[in-house]
Amino acid sequence: MDKRKVSTLFLDIKGGLDNMNPSPHCRMVNAKGVNPYLASWTLFFLTGRSCRLFFQGSPKIFSPVSMSNPQGSQVSRLLFVIYVSSLGVEIPFGHTLSYVEDFAQIALSVLYHCNIQLL
Repeated sequence: MDKRKVSTLFLDIKGGLDNMNPSPHCRMVNAKGVNPYLASWTLFFLTGRSCRLFFQGSPKIFSPVSMSNPQGSQVSRLLFVIYVSSLGVEIPFGHTLSYVEDFAQIALSVLYHCNIQLL
């Protein structure tokens, strides 16, 4: 009978897509050896954004947004996963699951205490 214990740490990066800084992301993309055209497109996609609020009596002017990754785009999710890829830590006999801003880090050992140390 297997007596190993399984422990899981769940993480949620609150507002991760909204607060993605383009500069570190582009450095990471370049460091991974991505095609320069694609790296340049990524920087263009993540910068130069603006927004405006619509409600009665509001001015209809655009305001610049310094950090933004549009949540409605599938590309945004992929770029965010690349952005946080360095957060994944290799755990012996463990596993990491992720979906955009939500992560589960799983550890497996003979003692819960060991799992806690690994996580």
